[in-house]
Amino acid sequence: MTPDTALAIGLDLGGTKLATVLIGPDGRIRHRHHREHHARDYPAVLDAITGAVRECDTLGYAPVVGLAVAGPLDRDRERVLAALNLGFADRPLRADLRERLGRPVVLENDANAAALAEHRVGAGAGARCLVLLTLGTGIGGGIVVDGQVLRGAAGAAAELGHLPVGTDGAGCGCGATGCLELYASGTALGRLAGAGRTSRDVVAAADRGDPTARRLLAEAGERLGAAVLMLAPAIDPDVVMLGGGLAHAAAGHLLPALRDRLTVGWPFRARRAPARVCLAGCGVDAGAIGAALCAMDEAAETMPAGVGAGF
Repeated sequence: MTPDTALAIGLDLGGTKLATVLIGPDGRIRHRHHREHHARDYPAVLDAITGAVRECDTLGYAPVVGLAVAGPLDRDRERVLAALNLGFADRPLRADLRERLGRPVVLENDANAAALAEHRVGAGAGARCLVLLTLGTGIGGGIVVDGQVLRGAAGAAAELGHLPVGTDGAGCGCGATGCLELYASGTALGRLAGAGRTSRDVVAAADRGDPTARRLLAEAGERLGAAVLMLAPAIDPDVVMLGGGLAHAAAGHLLPALRDRLTVGWPFRARRAPARVCLAGCGVDAGAIGAALCAMDEAAETMPAGVGAGF
């Protein structure tokens, strides 16, 4: 691939990993790379991102770059308000990267980016209203309505891990009580299992038929269903999907419980059936693909007609 034939670079920056995709002129992924990083301050984060982009530039120069990052962003997607696992907060990451890379850069929350990827090219392609819950250490989320990411007034929409599904008064770090991630995240499953177990231990035990582990995962699936039912009257989703490492590892336990909860509680059943429930399909590249799509969307007005239509 010559240096003038790429459409976009997409990156997904996590606490220890950096995923990169290069989108070619036919809209297909021409290069993907996953690397460990040890960046724990702002200059090191800038260096890691810059290095990944420069590597892609040797394969095909892309005129736009998209970056998905865990943590809250400001409404204008200019600043990362908090990236504590990376050692910085409230920094103008978009402007600083634009200066370093010499081209437009677009920022997006990682779960929002993953939801957009699933809507455009993944398991939710064609959905009118897609809800993605990402299950890992915590719970994130993204919502896409009529092809647009739902961001909210301050850019903080779809923090689905903080939907209040519990009534036991358990406190969350966000300041509220009963938040979904207190019951259905990887951290929660380890805590509920006790004896130093992790969510991985719980899933393995459930796969072996352990009744306690199976009950914990079924209850987590029911809590996820309760969260979706809170959203249903407001946004009317037609696709609900689970993504993230925990979701894929425990799909056989979580999905049936989630579907059952929706079947029992879905509003307006005389009008239409409950939302389709499925696993996310883009895998570990979802955030990076979504970031590239965000960058391509923002640059669309300056691109020739039809560019990127084959993605």
